[in-house]
Amino acid sequence: MTPEGTAAMANIIKTLLEMPDSVDFRKPVAWRSLKLYEYPRIIANPMDLGTVKQKFERQGYKSINDCAADIRLIWSNCKRYNGEGSDFYNLADRLSKRFEELFSKVKPETKKRDREPASAADAGQAWRAAQAKKLRKSINDVAADLVCPITQELPFDPVMAEDGKIYERNAILEWFATKPAPITSPSTNARIGTRIIPAIQTKNTISTLIKSGAIEGEVAEAWRKKLAVEKEVKECRAKAEGGDGEAMWRLGGWYQSGNHGLAKDKTQARAWFERSAATRDPRGLSCFGSCLLRGVGGPPNNSLGWVYITDGAHLGSNHAAYKLGSAFYHGRFGLPKDPVQARFWLKKAVDEECKFDHLATTGDHLAAVWLRELGE
Repeated sequence: MTPEGTAAMANIIKTLLEMPDSVDFRKPVAWRSLKLYEYPRIIANPMDLGTVKQKFERQGYKSINDCAADIRLIWSNCKRYNGEGSDFYNLADRLSKRFEELFSKVKPETKKRDREPASAADAGQAWRAAQAKKLRKSINDVAADLVCPITQELPFDPVMAEDGKIYERNAILEWFATKPAPITSPSTNARIGTRIIPAIQTKNTISTLIKSGAIEGEVAEAWRKKLAVEKEVKECRAKAEGGDGEAMWRLGGWYQSGNHGLAKDKTQARAWFERSAATRDPRGLSCFGSCLLRGVGGPPNNSLGWVYITDGAHLGSNHAAYKLGSAFYHGRFGLPKDPVQARFWLKKAVDEECKFDHLATTGDHLAAVWLRELGE
């Protein structure tokens, strides 16, 4: 940075800091104390005037443009987080305009070779490089606008919410389901309704940009992985519709946990487990029986639940064996405490006697603990 540029930027920073309206921009946003827990997900690169001043005084800027970029980042972050029409958005807009007025009076910095006449070939090359840089910046700006404010990833199933922003469907639905009334927008913090509209054109745009290589890096790779997962779900659903009991059980599990791009849906999970149980798949029998015991996705029925779970255990489901062992150990879901029966079924679950292994690691651990206690 030239001496003239240093003096000019020092004066601009001082002017901004002394403006009464800049008080909320002088320090980093205290999002923890303000309970703005979504702030770090929305704002990837926080910036404030105090940080700019520190970097400037430590000679952390090579040019006036580098310094100006950080100052502009303060206003753009505020606008992005608070949303158009909010008080903070309008405040940042006023300060941004004031900064641009001050900065427009600063003499641009140039290097000696920039002032020397260039050949026609050099000029053409420089023009093409400038156009390529401009195009890349435009693409990056488009990609940034398409990123879901909640997941900070390109949405695979994009929808538009009532705040006019694009979100990943499952992410915004979970936001609506977990936030207390009145629900506020993840982007603007203003009140928002729960109506969403599929954004098919947005998905087509993202797909085209990624396939063409215009969008690269981690965000593109994450989107490609989602594409592979979608293909896996489609293939699994086709098998399930064709009568494959294992595929039915997998779909039920994905709906139960909200995996593979499917929203959590206990009713759908129970329905697919029931269809799997009808094919006598041991895993489907065990999972449908568990839904009946706990009333997941529908009314509970202990008697029928144990019929399905016992059937699954005899056909080799370690999950079903664990359920029986646990119930006999604790005396739950209508079964009495029975150490002999508990030991029998828990041993089957942990000794790898069962052909179908779909018991979670936690279940393995608990079964081993209970067996030791029963042995004592």
